[in-house]
Amino acid sequence: TMPAEEAQVLDRATHTIVQQVEAMKEMVNAFSDYARAPDMDFSLFDLDKLVHEVVDLYRAQGGGVEIVLTTDPTMPWIEADMGRIRQILHNLIRNAVEALEGVPEGRIDVHVSGAEIDDVEIIQIKVEDNGPGFTLGSINQVFDPYVTTKPKGTGLGLAIVKKLDEEHLGSIRAQNRKDGGAMISIRLPVNDVAREQIIAKVPGRADKRREHA
Repeated sequence: TMPAEEAQVLDRATHTIVQQVEAMKEMVNAFSDYARAPDMDFSLFDLDKLVHEVVDLYRAQGGGVEIVLTTDPTMPWIEADMGRIRQILHNLIRNAVEALEGVPEGRIDVHVSGAEIDDVEIIQIKVEDNGPGFTLGSINQVFDPYVTTKPKGTGLGLAIVKKLDEEHLGSIRAQNRKDGGAMISIRLPVNDVAREQIIAKVPGRADKRREHA
């Protein structure tokens, strides 16, 4: 028989994989046409728990890449579309994993925290890797559909991240790290109050949101 501790780890990994597979099936069907997405389904949920579930899935896959997760236990629950946020996390981590193919001692750092910027309460997600980073020619195009520098890439992963982020009136940025590798950072308003504050500050953002509705 399997030791209790190993059985618990296996059970947790299996549960996470099943959840992720179901979520992936839904999103794959929904994004069969990139330009058409399902209606937004906002709910209040624990982002810390969701991030751990997604990271646990990639840790369970192995592959020689170390994934270090840092979260803020005091950050508030987020009011957002959980399926879309799960897809954002999945695409960001998968993109980093693919960038580390063939890189010895590959490492991904995932940071999730709450913050207040310009009096607006936000959640910040950063995914960093110690891979080759973005080329100077590609860094301004990483979020464009069908643009990829990877042999196996579809060029839709980060484009979908940007699309989902904008639907939440968030912001996104890609850059190279000073010590090598790439970093993508996302800022998401924590709830409807924060989204209304963003619209009041930058009215054009509401139009951007309607484009994806």
